[in-house]
Amino acid sequence: EFAEIFNETLSHFGLEYTLTKNGFLPKVDKIIFEEIYHPVMESLASIKWKPVNDLLTESFAEYRRKTPEGYSTCLTKTISTLQAFLQILVGNKIGDGDLAELLKKARKDGLVPEDIFTKDILNIFKSHLMHQRRLKSDAHPAGADATASDARLAIHIVLVFINHCMVP
Repeated sequence: EFAEIFNETLSHFGLEYTLTKNGFLPKVDKIIFEEIYHPVMESLASIKWKPVNDLLTESFAEYRRKTPEGYSTCLTKTISTLQAFLQILVGNKIGDGDLAELLKKARKDGLVPEDIFTKDILNIFKSHLMHQRRLKSDAHPAGADATASDARLAIHIVLVFINHCMVP
């Protein structure tokens, strides 16, 4: 209830953030928050998902810096969030695993839905994320800085995927 009142107050001042249990998140449309962000945050609240939750929280913190370096780090941490999610899903721990192989194993083992999203659409997004990581993240010498749009798109892709896998 406090968060609802606080968020309403933030909106009156034109601030573009929403307070959650994970800290402040970039403000998104109410339906996106209610249907994707909130259910994912609730699903990741257990101790099993702590490494994923921590990376996602760091991603949001970097996004809030509103600098090219912050957006680049946000991009890196968001991709690491997806990788950690798949590592825990497939092997119950973080550590090893390339995204493509983890996703393939998760599909094979029935840990993610076997549908057009995880087969085709996610592969397109994965290619996009890896391309952005190579060009704009701080994981490699970047050719260009990431933008707020790059960081937001990465966050949304990862949250939609986690939502698709975890939220009934």
